[in-house]
Amino acid sequence: MYERLVFILNLCSVVLGWYSCPFNDGSFNKTIENNVTIESECMYLTSPLEWNEFNPNTFDGLYFNSTKSISLTDLHMRRLFLSDLPPRNTSTVKHIINYWLVNGGGGSQFLMEAFGISMLKQIIWNNYHNIYYQSNPIMYLFQYRGAGLSKPSIHCHTATTWIDCARELIRTTVPESVNESLRIIHSISNQNIAQDLQYQIQYSINQSNLICPTTSTYIYGLSQGMRKI
Repeated sequence: MYERLVFILNLCSVVLGWYSCPFNDGSFNKTIENNVTIESECMYLTSPLEWNEFNPNTFDGLYFNSTKSISLTDLHMRRLFLSDLPPRNTSTVKHIINYWLVNGGGGSQFLMEAFGISMLKQIIWNNYHNIYYQSNPIMYLFQYRGAGLSKPSIHCHTATTWIDCARELIRTTVPESVNESLRIIHSISNQNIAQDLQYQIQYSINQSNLICPTTSTYIYGLSQGMRKI
């Protein structure tokens, strides 16, 4: 549920940590072949509801400097990786490749899972994990603010028309406050979503740099879970 919180000036306060999370079918690992398996991890990364109010890199901003508080949103992050490679096993890693899958449509991670798994399968089937054994892939599934498991979650559960959906969102996002509901709904803008993506990519780079000297990032645009050609 949406809350107005004081933003504590400590990076540890905005990261809740990675944890094992299930695939869409409820399993916690996928076997590709022999003993090669894929695992899934999730976490929440707390971010400003409105990026023009706060800069997390310098901990300032006109609105924050005047109020010392900002509105927040918890972005749901998810990554897929080979079980015996980073981030779990870092013994021989020299280079991590972060692949970011960015979905169109509703921006949910659900449909991107199959494509992320297929990319890791191709790496194994083409023997790239042995040919380029010091370059290790991690698939990140980007999720839009307000979609899926991000918080606050903005969904129409009963509406059958766009007008009814708009009314339901205003009524249910923050039931006790129409103004707060509208504020959250208005924050689902392309500008804020682009800043979310940049923020999460930089976070993943920072994490990779802790365990290896070199990190590369590639972004794939998808449409409803399918790759855009």
